[in-house]
Amino acid sequence: MNSQNAARVSGALIVAAAAAIIIGVFARVAADADQDSLRQSLQAIAQNRAAYSAYGALTLLSGAAMIGAAWFLRSASAFRSLTSRPVVPIIFGVAGAIYILSGASTIILATLAPDMSQASGMTSEFRRISATIAFIVSGIGLIASGFYQWKAGAPLRYIAPFSVIIGVFMQGLFMQLLTSEGIAIIDRGAGLAFVAWLFIVGLTLASVPSDRLVASRS
Repeated sequence: MNSQNAARVSGALIVAAAAAIIIGVFARVAADADQDSLRQSLQAIAQNRAAYSAYGALTLLSGAAMIGAAWFLRSASAFRSLTSRPVVPIIFGVAGAIYILSGASTIILATLAPDMSQASGMTSEFRRISATIAFIVSGIGLIASGFYQWKAGAPLRYIAPFSVIIGVFMQGLFMQLLTSEGIAIIDRGAGLAFVAWLFIVGLTLASVPSDRLVASRS
């Protein structure tokens, strides 16, 4: 596959990941699983098992799409000229793998509910931690991509500052690794910004020839 087609496939997969995340959010809201206690959450999951399972499946698919996008981005020779090491594809590939684990644990939790057992508690905690880590790693990927976007020149250079700002904002979820309590403005704000970034970058890669994306690099 030539460089241009690889970049386009990568962009399409990034857009697919963003779409899966958005639909997954609606499925999670429909499941009404974010309750005050684990017992209440498990009861809600049991009552809305299909929606919660769909949320898990979509999280898993978004991770797979990110891994695929990273692979094809690495295959695009136009972008390999920016660095001898595939830093950004590796980071997003790792994030995608963790999203797959989070999605799988979500599906498992849907099968365990409403059983209030040690397995349910451990699976719920693993899902929370893995989802948070995947989001944080994705943010690191945005920060790293900002450097290479700036190096590539226009039009990617216009996106670079936003990549870094959003990536730093996403690091605010570090506190969720220490407590199950989240901060709404960080959860929702960073989440929306990340999805918007995925759509913008994905559509750019899918629609603009890869040689034009790096032709003006400095």
